[in-house]
Amino acid sequence: MKSFVIVFFIICSIGASAFAQEKNQDGLEDVLYFKNGNVIHGTIIEVVINTSIKLRTRDGDIHVYSPEEIEKITKEPRETDHPEYKQTGMLGLYHFGFSPNTNGIGSIIDFSAIEGYYIEPDVSVAGGLGYESLPDGLGSAVPIFFDWRTYLFKGQITPLLFFDMGYELVLLSGASASGGLYMNGGAGVRVFGNNSVAFWMELGYQYQPMKYSVNYYSSGGAPFITDYQNMTSVSLRAGISF
Repeated sequence: MKSFVIVFFIICSIGASAFAQEKNQDGLEDVLYFKNGNVIHGTIIEVVINTSIKLRTRDGDIHVYSPEEIEKITKEPRETDHPEYKQTGMLGLYHFGFSPNTNGIGSIIDFSAIEGYYIEPDVSVAGGLGYESLPDGLGSAVPIFFDWRTYLFKGQITPLLFFDMGYELVLLSGASASGGLYMNGGAGVRVFGNNSVAFWMELGYQYQPMKYSVNYYSSGGAPFITDYQNMTSVSLRAGISF
């Protein structure tokens, strides 16, 4: 019964808007209040009675909701001074990173691409693929990982926590090696340049339990082997998302 009342209100609201075009042009928009506490701003573009409500958000994404999810719908002035930054739909994030003095033998330079989805305005999940140039001329590595992020509040500047976990393939030059577990976690900040493009800065701690060995030769020609294990380092990353 409640869902029918909600849908009836939506239909009346849309019908009334047809007779109030001039008022809508002054900046009114539809606001959906959900039972879980979320609030979404946009324009209702389609209603299927007792089935679905289709909404176009300020950033152009289109979402479909069930009337059962919604507590109420209102018409409110559009907050032009405080735009709604993109925290719904797809997430595409591209990082450049630097890990200084890894195990005391040099620095790692890396690039990663992360593609995922905001499952809630304050949580995103994604899959990631990266490329790392390993220290001391050892070669390279390719991490494949799951990425989880939580955003501490909404706004143009948003602090966040992140955690990556997966497997790292190792491609070394002049050495034997085996890949293994890849983890990176830490905190950062997301800064929106407009309501859909954002810049990211992150500080984390990277753990790669990777074994590798390199054959060195002394002045007399006799080889000796140096082993390194568990490559760990602070990681610094900057990125952009769309």
